[in-house]
Amino acid sequence: MNEEKSSAAGRLGMRLFLLSLSVLFTASMVGILVVRAKAATWPPEGAPPLPAGLWLSTGLILLGSWTLSAGYKRLSQGAGKVAANYLLVTNVLSLVFLANQVLNWQALWPAFAASATALYAFSFFLLTVLHALHVLGGVVSLAVVTVKARRARLTLQGLSYAATYWHFLTVVWLVIFALLQVLF
Repeated sequence: MNEEKSSAAGRLGMRLFLLSLSVLFTASMVGILVVRAKAATWPPEGAPPLPAGLWLSTGLILLGSWTLSAGYKRLSQGAGKVAANYLLVTNVLSLVFLANQVLNWQALWPAFAASATALYAFSFFLLTVLHALHVLGGVVSLAVVTVKARRARLTLQGLSYAATYWHFLTVVWLVIFALLQVLF
């Protein structure tokens, strides 16, 4: 009975956590929509195009969600070592995603310094850096479950929390990516 209560409390906690993150990301996006609506011209004259590397970032995070799902499936089938390998690949993909985001930021950084395009660049950085910080938290979570899987101590419930968070971040990235494509 205590295990059931603990599991229910964990699921409720995860839902509340994701709800609070949803509010944070939604408020950020709405703020950018307001800035965009009030701007005389958008994107401002002289603003650089979006970095093409955003497409690679999207592919990486989608592939990471797929490998994480494959790892979850393998763990549910009792193949913990195989699951650990999938989780390790997910970790590597998430780190490559973050490294690629740094390259994307470097591509747009000069626009941040120019006063005419600073708000445009700030909007881009706000969304992508906010997301990347949460991905960094996901990397830590994925590292923990990967180590547990390697030691054959990972439960499906333990992996489900990390997987839920990671899939949430994937969906958030897809929304951010779509918003960037439409607005920028």
